[in-house]
Amino acid sequence: MLRPNIIFLFLMLFIMVANVSCTRTGTPVPQNNTAKDLLSSVQSNDSLINELKDAFNTFYVLHIIADQREFIWRFYERSPDLLSALISKCHDLQHISFTNSEIKAEVYKYISKTLENYNNLKKASADSAASDSAAFARFEKDSKLPRDQFEKFITTFFALSKYTDLTEDAFLKLTAKENFRKANEYNTYLSTNPDDTTSILKTLGSLIEHADNFQEKSIYQLELADYYVVHETLFYSEIDNLYSRAIQQYSAILDSGTYSLYLYEAWIKWRCVRQRGFGGSNWSDIPNNEYELEKIKPATTILKYLETHKNDKLAINQFFTLTTEDIERRFGQYKFGNQNVVEFNYLFNIDKQK
Repeated sequence: MLRPNIIFLFLMLFIMVANVSCTRTGTPVPQNNTAKDLLSSVQSNDSLINELKDAFNTFYVLHIIADQREFIWRFYERSPDLLSALISKCHDLQHISFTNSEIKAEVYKYISKTLENYNNLKKASADSAASDSAAFARFEKDSKLPRDQFEKFITTFFALSKYTDLTEDAFLKLTAKENFRKANEYNTYLSTNPDDTTSILKTLGSLIEHADNFQEKSIYQLELADYYVVHETLFYSEIDNLYSRAIQQYSAILDSGTYSLYLYEAWIKWRCVRQRGFGGSNWSDIPNNEYELEKIKPATTILKYLETHKNDKLAINQFFTLTTEDIERRFGQYKFGNQNVVEFNYLFNIDKQK
């Protein structure tokens, strides 16, 4: 059996190659996008659009640092290389641009305090006389107050009630899929035995091909992707390709650049299924930086839609649901692995399928 320090070295090697630690030179930023403006393809003088862009960038910073904290929790040892990678990424975060000066000041203050705490932990890690546990306890204590203050500030500043008065019940009623499924062929799908994979795939494929609009098409694409995931046991001979097929359908929605009420659903399921491929352990690779950057696609689509539909409260609501969605957590209520295990069960109603 490999010793813990050897396991850690292998993990660090993998992280450096795969960029899970979000190093400066390897951050998987989409082409034509820089750290200075995550939503660079949306250029507007409209105050609402710019404030929503600020919201996206602010929560991106919150989420990246939250992911770094969990990474330290799991992989912290006397390793200046690990902390150096996180420090480098934090310096990159300082280049993100903001329209609102108050937001900019709060974000930069939080990043600066985070850098200070990382550097203190790095110094303590390099001190052979220091206790790892004592250094980490000090780091946790020093990190808590600025984190709590920052979270309080941004959740107050970007309170959803400032932008829409829609209640949750109203939102759910207005976005219910039965409001948009118009094809009679859908009844054929519902009446087909779920175990009849040939008929199911044929019917859903036809629904996707002949949908009258993208909103309806995206519903059937989600249905097809979900079918691959929920009924994976029906495809034993193709099990390795199932998740890639589901991801292909979710990605088709996200990559389309066309507005739908279900962009958030496509993204959250894309993330969940992709993470399932990495594993359910809290030791597993959890590329939250990649997941956060993938949000750029649907966020950009929603903002461009809002440029010509400023009063669409459903679109604003979806934007904030997407923007504020937390990272994939290693630790939480579920004690036997990462929290994607719980999310997978919730999103796909696995218990109800049994």
